[in-house]
Amino acid sequence: MKDKYTISVLPPPHNQYTDENGESQCSAFALAGIMNVFARKYFGEDLKFSTSYIYGMYRRESNRTGKGMFEEEAVSGVSSAGSCLYEEYPQLDKAADAYDYVRVNPALTDSAKKYAVMFYGYEKISGKSREEVFEKAKAALLTYDLPLYASIDGHAVILCGYDGDCYLYRDSDGIKSLKIKDYDKIKEVYRLIMAERGTKRFIDVPDNHWGKDAINYCTEKGYMNGISEDLFAPDKALTRAEIAQIIYNILKGEE
Repeated sequence: MKDKYTISVLPPPHNQYTDENGESQCSAFALAGIMNVFARKYFGEDLKFSTSYIYGMYRRESNRTGKGMFEEEAVSGVSSAGSCLYEEYPQLDKAADAYDYVRVNPALTDSAKKYAVMFYGYEKISGKSREEVFEKAKAALLTYDLPLYASIDGHAVILCGYDGDCYLYRDSDGIKSLKIKDYDKIKEVYRLIMAERGTKRFIDVPDNHWGKDAINYCTEKGYMNGISEDLFAPDKALTRAEIAQIIYNILKGEE
């Protein structure tokens, strides 16, 4: 394996704030940056995604007073529901304002969903030791040529490469390194998994949805359809006519 590797195409830092209450948008900043790289690979376009939208949507708590973000919740949310574009959302430096703006503009959520098609899901990179995690992170970076999401002492960054036994990561003020003696500072590492182009996938049925296998089976067999090419609406109630149609499709398929 190479001794040095760096993902060359990384977005410039933008829209990362810490408000007067000390609440930082670092998790959202890192995820927006990773989405930017995915968009270049998936769509072939240089799309900038809104840090404030991600921060407002994936807050730790479900009310305005919540602090910070859960790492896995934020990664899961972005990989299953995407983010709206930077120009669609104002640059908000207060956590409560970002939270409120999402909820009074529901159309933004629909706009965000169309970019979730880039993702197949995510996985947490874990191991029995920090050194094992480092080796797995190196392998993931080299294999997929995509950045990883990482948390260093509770601060989210874009993990973009390695140099010998050092992590290389993108922070808001540039590329930095983390040496082996400081590996205990790495708290979480996640790989967002890029979807294969042309793969049929409902953007509102994430990879970790409890009904994913059943939904995929029934739609592939033709027993049920989504409400559109990209949406299944897993929480939508069925009418009696729709139930009859499903039964008809199943019985017809068995003839």
